[in-house]
Amino acid sequence: MEIREINDAEIEEALSLHNEHYGEARTTQQWLWEYRGNVRDRFVFRVAKNDGHIVGTQGMIPIYLNIKGKRYLTGKSENTFIDQKRKIMGLFSHLYENAMSSCQEKNMSCVWGFTRLGDLWRKMLRFTVYDDVMFESILVFGPLKALPEISSQSLNEVVKMAFAILAVPLKVYSLLLMLLPSIRLRDADVAKYETTGRLRTGDDMQQLYNRLRARYPNLVHLEQDEPYVAWRIHNNPNVRYTTIFVYEGEVLRGYSYLSKNNKNTVFLSDLTFENEETGKLLLEKILAHCRQHRVGMVYYIGNSKNQLNANVFSLLKRAGFLMRRNSQAFVLRNISYEDGSFISGIENWYANGLWSEGYNI
Repeated sequence: MEIREINDAEIEEALSLHNEHYGEARTTQQWLWEYRGNVRDRFVFRVAKNDGHIVGTQGMIPIYLNIKGKRYLTGKSENTFIDQKRKIMGLFSHLYENAMSSCQEKNMSCVWGFTRLGDLWRKMLRFTVYDDVMFESILVFGPLKALPEISSQSLNEVVKMAFAILAVPLKVYSLLLMLLPSIRLRDADVAKYETTGRLRTGDDMQQLYNRLRARYPNLVHLEQDEPYVAWRIHNNPNVRYTTIFVYEGEVLRGYSYLSKNNKNTVFLSDLTFENEETGKLLLEKILAHCRQHRVGMVYYIGNSKNQLNANVFSLLKRAGFLMRRNSQAFVLRNISYEDGSFISGIENWYANGLWSEGYNI
């Protein structure tokens, strides 16, 4: 058996195995976008081959994070696959450690990701696993339109039926909350701001995060420079995003990326604001977009231990969103970051839906 970096001729075979195992239909072009679209030469994708066949894969997407104001290359763990038809003792951990060595060679400071198999990552791969930090907020916006999304959830039938029955009361509850002064902006406050679908300058996002880091100096966040936003948002072949940017004069105060799937659900991939007024205005624009597009549900996911996300969850709760724990754990393994105790502090990580692969959220 050999373990090495994938070559272009093997991409289709690897994807075929993934698609069969996970019930997906990903293409070579999507794979190229995911691994080579952002930081072209720094991705990791190891394959294990036995008797000429791929029996395992492990990928790490290169993602730049900003950690306490400095830019670090990291790897997002994805495409873990072991062929169960060809059981090879120890292949999972052996392949993963090989991929981690490749990450170190490419100067990645850490590897992180999301998984429902936290115990496996903890025991076999020596990751720090945070089981209870990822939460989601859900708003039933259109009860009938929400039924396809409710039906697709991995819930038992009794829970699905109860959720469907409660959809109308939940919608009424959220409408009543939106009438309260605590969630609505005064006209005078709205007049201070201007909303647009594009950034005015390439530096606006960096300046916003500079100010956020002044307030939260230990913040760990995605480095949303122009190449990243172009790759992840504007040139994403899988998801069509609506972007909302809120300016006060020439200063960017907040933004949101949202998308709608084929089950009438809008995903808030990112909802970031510098002050509560901006958050309220963004939420008003988001809900207006949902009314226009006849949405059934609205969904946000984030690390509940982080203060910026706590601000988002608080705002959404006041608008009638229901909060529940997500089934995925956040996992992290340090490679070379100099302060291991700091980087393991999950409260510093401003993780939300934008940290996903970019196929749905």
